[in-house]
Amino acid sequence: MRWLIDDYYSWIVFIHVASTLGFVMAHGISAGALFALRRGGALERTRALLDLSAASFAAVYVSLLALLASGIVAGIMGGHFTGGRWWLWISIALFVVLIGYMGAVRWSQMVNVRHAAGLQTQDDIKKGMPAPEPSSEADIVAAVASVRPWLVLFVGFGGLIVILALMMFKPI
Repeated sequence: MRWLIDDYYSWIVFIHVASTLGFVMAHGISAGALFALRRGGALERTRALLDLSAASFAAVYVSLLALLASGIVAGIMGGHFTGGRWWLWISIALFVVLIGYMGAVRWSQMVNVRHAAGLQTQDDIKKGMPAPEPSSEADIVAAVASVRPWLVLFVGFGGLIVILALMMFKPI
């Protein structure tokens, strides 16, 4: 096997695939925490899982930027934006929709859980708001019950599978 050091397109595609793996792995931490939250437990366990989920998002955002940048560069280098086919445009649009949906779901569901557990969100910190007092156990259980990890998993993973199919088979 011979490594083609000067084949820049292959390196960009490699970075794209590697950053996708990083993106999925970092998201796996947060998804695992969502499922673990549903099993209940003491307040400190809930807080630890929420902190674990939040800690993974630095890696999510870095890998997301690398994934988008390398995908766009590979699309330009490969002539996929101007080839008269739409698979790349649809993939990008679907990915942006997924980012928006997942962000909205994460925001609407996890903010309530963090506040119920007496934890600040990043917005709270930016605004200089103190951590709220932890809610009652019943309120924490209700906030956790509002989280729908299967829906998030289905939409996120399903969307990535559609994007993968578009990239592999280029049907349109």
